[in-house]
Amino acid sequence: MTAENTALTKPNKDVLTLIESKSFKDELARALPNRAIQSGIITPDHIVRLARTMIMASDALLKCSPLSITACVIESAQLGLELEKVMGHAYLVPFSGECTLIVGYRGFMHLAYQSGATSSISAEIVRRGDKFKRVLGTRRELQHAPGPIPKDDKSDNWLGAYAVVEFLSGRTDFEYMEKVQIEAARNRSNSWRSWIKFKKSTPWVTDEAEMWRKTPVRRLAKRLPMSTTDKRAELLRAVMIDEYGERKGLLVPTLHGFEVVENPPEPESDEPLEPTIEVTSKAEEKQEKAAPVEKSAKPKNPPTKKPIDVKPANSGVPKAVIPPASEDPVIDTKQQTEIFSAAVSSGWKVPDEVNAYLHKTYRITSIRQVRKSQFSAVLKVMKEGT
Repeated sequence: MTAENTALTKPNKDVLTLIESKSFKDELARALPNRAIQSGIITPDHIVRLARTMIMASDALLKCSPLSITACVIESAQLGLELEKVMGHAYLVPFSGECTLIVGYRGFMHLAYQSGATSSISAEIVRRGDKFKRVLGTRRELQHAPGPIPKDDKSDNWLGAYAVVEFLSGRTDFEYMEKVQIEAARNRSNSWRSWIKFKKSTPWVTDEAEMWRKTPVRRLAKRLPMSTTDKRAELLRAVMIDEYGERKGLLVPTLHGFEVVENPPEPESDEPLEPTIEVTSKAEEKQEKAAPVEKSAKPKNPPTKKPIDVKPANSGVPKAVIPPASEDPVIDTKQQTEIFSAAVSSGWKVPDEVNAYLHKTYRITSIRQVRKSQFSAVLKVMKEGT
């Protein structure tokens, strides 16, 4: 290993100097697919120029370890994806001092075309007010007639997203993911957790619509069929790099790209983030305070200050309002998530059917109002299904 390559593993080096070095460009030339070299469009100089532009636009990227940055640039070259925001193929995203390669939904679509099995692929978001119908079974079908997109279009107005592929044979396939499934994928991302805790930038905030479209595309990409002249290896590797890159400790940057950790570390916490909860209105707060408490429950030391409803800016995941403490307090966020997940798995329509059941049985209007004494009974019903 040369002294120049050894410098890649050392922190606080000039990243821009490293990626513009001759030895790194030689490594890029070896990483480029043959079709890219033959076309002459994608060259090491072109890749370095795009990477430099993206790195210069972010102070956080400049502070990332040089080895993680070069690994991301080499991986993007191997996959044939350009690091350019307008194209939307792939992005360099900083996380805890390491650079992560995030593949955009357009990048997955580009690789799907390159796989040699598809003639078209698209991804769309389903909004409230759209005419949308999904048919499963032996004759799967999607029908979507979008309505006007509102000026203040946000994920609060989104119901789900889907990806549709048409193969060269004329056969079609699709992957539809409801809001709860997309948010579950988001909540597993380390970058989203960093946003919740420290307000560090994440594509789930800066490019939310792109991430919503990408999630079903990424899932659909896993089951695209093999062809006789298959070029799907790049697509599957892009899925792996993108998924594993969202979890800390699963990928190791090297001078030739990323390697998968054989014995990954245990997650920092098995506790899931709380499900997305609508902001509590004043009317709901009054109703919550008026909700009956079992006779044995007597308030103790009511707080002098009103609880604060904390909501991260633009995150769409406000904190639940916690009522005054008592002998029978409301369930915590972990138990809320347990009920929420059980309901989704059993086929309940969340939140409409769940809230209707809670109102009929306990005279409450949401999962966050369930008391500790009611938790086991509610969870059992949710698991049994509608």
